[in-house]
Amino acid sequence: MKTQLIRSIDGSEALRTCARLTMHKLALAGVAAVLVSSAHAQWTVTTFTPAGATASGLSGCDGDEQVGSITLLGVERASLWSGNPASRIDLHPASATRSLALAIGGGQQAGYCLVNNALHACMWSGSAASWVDLNPAGADESGAFAVSEGSQAGYVFTDGMNRAALWNGSANSYIDLNPTGSMESIVNAADGGMQAGFAYVGGKYRAGIWSGSADSWIDLSPAGSTTSFAFAIRGGQQAGSVEIDGITRACIWSGSTSGWIDLGPSQASESAAFATNGTEQAGYVRIGDFNFACVWNGTAASRFDLQTPAGLGDAVATGITSDNVHTYVTGLAINNATGLVEGLLWTRIDQLCAADFNSDGIVDMFDYLDFVAAFAEVSAAADFNHDGVIDLFDYLDFVQVFSTGC
Repeated sequence: MKTQLIRSIDGSEALRTCARLTMHKLALAGVAAVLVSSAHAQWTVTTFTPAGATASGLSGCDGDEQVGSITLLGVERASLWSGNPASRIDLHPASATRSLALAIGGGQQAGYCLVNNALHACMWSGSAASWVDLNPAGADESGAFAVSEGSQAGYVFTDGMNRAALWNGSANSYIDLNPTGSMESIVNAADGGMQAGFAYVGGKYRAGIWSGSADSWIDLSPAGSTTSFAFAIRGGQQAGSVEIDGITRACIWSGSTSGWIDLGPSQASESAAFATNGTEQAGYVRIGDFNFACVWNGTAASRFDLQTPAGLGDAVATGITSDNVHTYVTGLAINNATGLVEGLLWTRIDQLCAADFNSDGIVDMFDYLDFVAAFAEVSAAADFNHDGVIDLFDYLDFVQVFSTGC
């Protein structure tokens, strides 16, 4: 099982340890950042390879920060961004030959580093110098796929099997979460003292959640399912996939099998949800011969496919978060020309700035001039304070907001 896990990590690490994706290549190629406007809810998308790098990939996000890796001079380097390729902070430890950040939360980042030809779970606090090796003494290898409230979670390979793991900031804090009777287990996500992932019990992979100990494991596998995986957890909601009747379907749970909801569209041959912010979910659907990165809002009918820049094909979303002004979605897509993968960040404006009167995303003199024109025409748009009357108070209120900016 060790070799199988390494193959899974090497083939889909930036896909939030996804199972059964059709994107088999993780040789990453870079292009300059571009912006593409979506026709839905002010979404934009940015390709995320910084200048000088030959590759990039985004694995997750928290607030306006993102984690993943770039390839620079042939070395994959864990990286931290804050919204654009130029903001990258290099997290790569000097003692590692390869590194990748897979998760972010609470000012920490988690992932793995290749040290002495072995994968070691690790964590950072915003810089390469803050790197902490989480690999327990005696373990063959390990990886951290989640971080929350000062705890890290993932797996440890020891005694010939992968065992779900929890840490509290150091290698010697390792807690074995492998449930009794499980032949393999991994934690993919953590939030609020809970962990989500899967365990191999009774001859099949079963989605499950923990609350900090092996005996706290709860089986989320629905009746009739062949396999199931939980990839994300936030605010009491878990997201993942369930295989039923030979089709892998995106789904969400609310802490029990009875609360699971099928997100898979009827026309999709497979789908999975790899992230949730507690309300919305992100992942992919496969329709025909293509994978589409998408978001849901709790139902299959709510699915919205995220636009990719021209020249990019199969795509998957790996993370979703909100800062109450924007919603951010991280992901990956294949470059049709090269066959290689590029990191993507989608951004949606959730709270428009009142001073941006013409809604072009920029507060400038054109907003002022457009408001003055509307005010002079006694246009309904000039009722800035929404009191039903267009008068001097609308003008004064707009000027005050305009002078403050966003």
